[in-house]
Amino acid sequence: MGVMFCCAKEKKRSKEGAKLIVGLGIVFFMAVACNLTSHAYQGSNDQSEVEPNNTQETAQTTQPTYEKPERFAVQDFSGRCGMFGKATSSDDDWFKVDLPSGVQYLSVVHFYGDNATYVELLDSENKVIVPKKYGTRYNITEFDSQGGTYYIHITGASEKENQYCLYVGTPILSSGEVRVRFDPVNTSGTIRKSFSLADEENLPKDAYVAKITLRDMVSLDYSGALVSNLSSSNSVTFDRTSNWKDVGTLGMKLKNKWVIEYYPRSTVKTVPIAAFFYYYPVYDNTVYPHLPTIKK
Repeated sequence: MGVMFCCAKEKKRSKEGAKLIVGLGIVFFMAVACNLTSHAYQGSNDQSEVEPNNTQETAQTTQPTYEKPERFAVQDFSGRCGMFGKATSSDDDWFKVDLPSGVQYLSVVHFYGDNATYVELLDSENKVIVPKKYGTRYNITEFDSQGGTYYIHITGASEKENQYCLYVGTPILSSGEVRVRFDPVNTSGTIRKSFSLADEENLPKDAYVAKITLRDMVSLDYSGALVSNLSSSNSVTFDRTSNWKDVGTLGMKLKNKWVIEYYPRSTVKTVPIAAFFYYYPVYDNTVYPHLPTIKK
């Protein structure tokens, strides 16, 4: 269960080319960790498949997942409810779940890149809500729930054992990191950097910051720094006692306006990189790609 899941299809760049830079002497690059789930994030309600569950009548009960990026941002993984299973083309797995009404997500994530399954969703009257769908790596479908009991039918795409994890409810989460690099300076006074991440096309929407790190800060002659999220009025203070990193707080949404104030002890010529680690919901079969370092 400790194996990280791999990424699936990467987010396509826009027709005009992805705009990675917003100016103000800032360089952005992302190092997206495509671990949609892992043992470290295993929820308290996670389960393992129990045979026999080969028919709709013997469907195993699973719980809906209610994971939210703003909860993960404060290390609260209690909303994650997954079902870990194995399937082959001759092994049908059936599960049932009670859902509230409204938009829901059916997410099946595979442990290994060459694994694949067929997944379909039926309601309590045996009406097909999501037709049998083939998916590798992971397979995510949005659907409208009318409330009540739903059945999930999973079949392996080959006789090779396919390991997967099933989630039904809120979108599953992935994680990423964006680093902000500033132009060189030559000053001993307070350095104030204002910038916005709101319009960055290669950053996911609804992402919440879990950790901010000021890289190379310890080796530089700084006494501290203050990172503020202007849209939420939240801020994080950094000094040597915090090891230049801290955990984000609720409301610190990534795609907002930010201000960083650095406090040098003496004349400095470089400004530390600010790294934002975040969680974001995956609404479809799209994750965000690794991006090269872009200098400006």
